[in-house]
Amino acid sequence: MPRAAEAHPAARRAALVGVLVVLIALIGVGDYWTGTQIDFSIFFVIPIAIGAWFIGAGASYLLAALSALAWLLADLHGGFHYSSPTIPYWNAVVGVAFFVIIAATLAARRQAERRILELMQVKSEFTAMVSHELRTPLTCIKEGIDIVADGSSGPLNPRQREHLETAQRNVDRLARLVNAVLDYQSLESRRGVLQLQGCDLNRLVAQAAEAFALPAARRHVQLVRRLAPGLPAVPCDPDMIMQVLSNLLGNALKFSDERKQVVLRTELTGEGVRVSVQDEGPGIPAEHLTKLFQGFSRIPQPGRRKTEGTGLGLAIAWHIVELHGGRLGVESLPGAGSTFDFTLPLVADVTAASAAPRPPAHGAARLVR
Repeated sequence: MPRAAEAHPAARRAALVGVLVVLIALIGVGDYWTGTQIDFSIFFVIPIAIGAWFIGAGASYLLAALSALAWLLADLHGGFHYSSPTIPYWNAVVGVAFFVIIAATLAARRQAERRILELMQVKSEFTAMVSHELRTPLTCIKEGIDIVADGSSGPLNPRQREHLETAQRNVDRLARLVNAVLDYQSLESRRGVLQLQGCDLNRLVAQAAEAFALPAARRHVQLVRRLAPGLPAVPCDPDMIMQVLSNLLGNALKFSDERKQVVLRTELTGEGVRVSVQDEGPGIPAEHLTKLFQGFSRIPQPGRRKTEGTGLGLAIAWHIVELHGGRLGVESLPGAGSTFDFTLPLVADVTAASAAPRPPAHGAARLVR
C-alpha cells in the first residue's frame, strides 16, 4: 500500500509534465504560424511557472530548455528574416537564461513556503505533545500541594502555609497556561467539536456577569447589562460561548481602572445576535489591532503595570466564534476604551466567517475578523 500511495503522486507529476510539454509545443506552433505579427514567446512562461510551482525545480528547468528549443525552431523555420544567421541562436540562449531564472525563483519560493508549513506543523505537534505531557505531572503536583495545604499530612506553621500558597498559585497559573495552549491547538487545527443547541444569549451573558461580579467588586468596577428583550434562540455550544464571554469580560476588567464601567450588550442585527463588551480602559492603538487575535500576542501598554496572561485568550475566542460561523471584532480609540463584539448567526453555520470589515465609527479604529 505505501508503494502504491507513493506511485500516485509520481504518476500525477508525470502526467502534468506531459500536459505542459504539449502546451509548450502548441505555443511553439502558435509562434511559428503568427510570425512577427504576435510575439508568442512570452507565453512560454506559463508552463514553466506551473511546473516550478506544482512539480519542482528539475521539471521546470526541463520545461525551460524545451521552451527555448521550441522558440529556436519557430525562429529557424518560421520564415523570419534576421540581419545575422546567429540571431535565432542568441535568442534561444537568452530565452533559456530568462526561463531558468523564472523557474528557479518560483521553485525556491514554493520550496520555502512548503518548509514554513512543515515547520509550523512540527511546532504545533511539539507544543501539543509537551502540553499533554505536562498536564499529568501538574495534576499530581497540585493534588500533593492540596493535601499538604489542608493539613491532612500534619499541621503547618504560618511560614510553611505561606510558601505552599505561593506554590499553589504558580501551579494553578501553569495549569491554566497548559490548558489554554491545548485549547488553542485544538481549535487552530479544527479538532474542536461543537455541541450545538438552541441557546438564549441573554441568559449566557447574565451567567457570565454573575461569575465576574465578585472580581469586578474587588476592583470597584461596575458591570452594566443592557440586554435586548425577546431575542431568538441561537444555535451554539454554550460552554464554548461562555469561554468567549469569560475571555472578553476578563480582559475588560483587567484593563479597567477603579470606578469605571464595563457594559455588556445584546442586540438583534441582520446577521444574527450581536454581543458586545465595552470597557473604559486605555484603548488600543490602531497599529496593534491586527495582532490582537494572533496566538501568544501581547499588546504593550505604556505606563501600566504588566498584566498576567498567555496571550491566547482572544485567539481562542476568535477560533470559537469562527467555528460557529460568526465573526469577532473590536473597535477601539486610544484613551476612550475598547468594544469587543461577536455576532452569531440564527441558522447553524459552522463554516469560517468571511465578512469584510465595517468602517470605523467616530474616528475609532476597528478590526473585524
